[in-house]
Amino acid sequence: MVNAIQYSTPRDAEKTVRVCIHIEDENLCIRVYDHGQGFDLNTVPRPDFEELNERGRGIFFIRALMDSVDYRKTECGNVLEMRKKLT
Repeated sequence: MVNAIQYSTPRDAEKTVRVCIHIEDENLCIRVYDHGQGFDLNTVPRPDFEELNERGRGIFFIRALMDSVDYRKTECGNVLEMRKKLT
């Protein structure tokens, strides 16, 4: 969420970040929509926990906590989708 805000909306009040949270087919579904440059979810490196960086752990924790994570670019922007089974 922080990255979506920092990297997709700098100095452009017309660009927004939208978060949708809902239940879909017995899954908690969270989608974060933004208009940033985007990134490749498959190339995000594993964080080095020996270093005390304040950043760089988000995708690692999302993957650890959620059952599925998907990131895609659409004609309307980027979508990060996270799902967690509720049953």
